[in-house]
This record gives sequence, structure tokens and C-alpha cells, in this order.
Amino acid sequence: TDEGEEITEPEIEGNLAVKLPLPLASITCLWENDFEAMYEKYLKKFPGYFHFGDIGMWDKNMCYR
Repeated sequence: TDEGEEITEPEIEGNLAVKLPLPLASITCLWENDFEAMYEKYLKKFPGYFHFGDIGMWDKNMCYR
């Protein structure tokens, strides 16, 4: 959710975020550029998570879509 609560039930939309740490190789193009911009866009909203800026949900089979 926008408040940072984990969604564990199907068919509820929420922010797509992955718990850190991520391998830096997965974000190399961002890391080598402007760290402050990367922090503001991907790390600030949910501390401890990488926020993709996308919305997703579990479907009834518990797969992301």
C-alpha cells in the first residue's frame, strides 16, 4: 500500500517493491549516475526496499501481475 503495509491477499493492488539488499549489478546504470536522484526515486518512499514505481498485485494463483 502507499503506507508501506505488505499485501498478502490476492487481487489487491499495491506498490511493487523488493526488500534490500539488491545486488548492485541490478541497478548499475542508476548507481553510476546521480545517487541522490536514485535515492529519491527508488529508495526513499519505503526505507529498506527498492521501489520500482509500478503497481502490481497477486492473482488468485499467488503470481504477480
